[in-house]
Amino acid sequence: MKPLKIEVSSEGAPGVMRWVHFPDHGVTLADLLVPSYWSHVSPVFARVNGVSIIEVFAEDNSWSAELVVMQTGARTDRGAVVAVRGHWKHETARETELQPVDDVFEVSFVPHQRWRVVRKADHAVMAKDLPSRAEAEAAMRVMPRPAVAA
Repeated sequence: MKPLKIEVSSEGAPGVMRWVHFPDHGVTLADLLVPSYWSHVSPVFARVNGVSIIEVFAEDNSWSAELVVMQTGARTDRGAVVAVRGHWKHETARETELQPVDDVFEVSFVPHQRWRVVRKADHAVMAKDLPSRAEAEAAMRVMPRPAVAA
């Protein structure tokens, strides 16, 4: 699991600590509700004097959630009990509508490279670590094209 990115809230009620988490590709909301999932950051949650709220964004941007830390274990291996405060599925167009037809490049998602642009001819990765499909498609549109022989 990737470490949490810490973002201290300057707005809202005092004593509220906001965290942002981008789980690995394939991690579901149900996985996040298992206390041991948070075992490596449980001691940090335990030191917070107030409420911890975790904003979660799926790596492929298909869903997001807001969790509240309800209880933490005294030991690291006990993890943290979290409750779902909100869960949203991000509606998108059908896959065929999202992926433009291109003879030279294609957009794909790979967990360790996130969204990327690949040249079809030799499968070379032209751009990687793009945060969304839309940004990968925009990068694909401005990629230099091979010269066409006349």
